Amino acid sequence: MGDSMRTSISALHAWALAHLQDDEFALAARVIRRMLILLPPSHESRPSLLVTLAFAHHEAGEVDEARRVAEQATKLDPQNALAWQQVRRAERALKAS
Repeated sequence: MGDSMRTSISALHAWALAHLQDDEFALAARVIRRMLILLPPSHESRPSLLVTLAFAHHEAGEVDEARRVAEQATKLDPQNALAWQQVRRAERALKAS
C-alpha cells in the first residue's frame, strides 16, 4: 500500500474519531462503513476501523450490531485487545438489558 493511501486512511479514521468525540455516532459510522467498502478484505487497517465502528454502534445504542462488528475485528486480528474489549463491553450491556 502506498504512503498516500495510508495517509488518507489515517486522516479519514482520525476525522471519524473526532466525530465520535462530538457524539456524532451516525456520521462517524457512515464514514467508517464507506471506508470498509472501499478497502480490500485483507487490508491492515480493517480491524482498527471495525473496532471504531463497533464503538460508534455501541454509543448509539446499537449494542447487537456493536458486538457483531467487534467480533469481525477479532476474527481478522485475534490479538487485537481493543476488539475483544468491545466484544466484552457489548456482552455486558446485553446481559444488563
